[in-house]
Amino acid sequence: MCNKVKIDANPIMMGECTQAFKDGNIKEGRRLIKEFLQAIEDSGQDHCNCKEPCMYHGKCKECILQHRGGMDHVPYCLRDLVNDRLEKLSALTEHSLKARL
Repeated sequence: MCNKVKIDANPIMMGECTQAFKDGNIKEGRRLIKEFLQAIEDSGQDHCNCKEPCMYHGKCKECILQHRGGMDHVPYCLRDLVNDRLEKLSALTEHSLKARL
């Protein structure tokens, strides 16, 4: 096993890769994505952060598809992303949504 790769909010993906796409350099953006994915694979680390033991652990495609099929809730691996975005939106109304819940 090699070095552990930071998956969520990866600095290269959020920095260089995002900037490449913004600059219209699609080829470089895609190269950086491939490099990121390869680094995760080469690390041998468990890329699935879900704590639930299930038959889809580490099988992203199958996990996402069954969550989409059920339209019930967001997979564990995407919850921080969604919650961070919702928190920023909620700030626009001084988090008054909490009072409605």
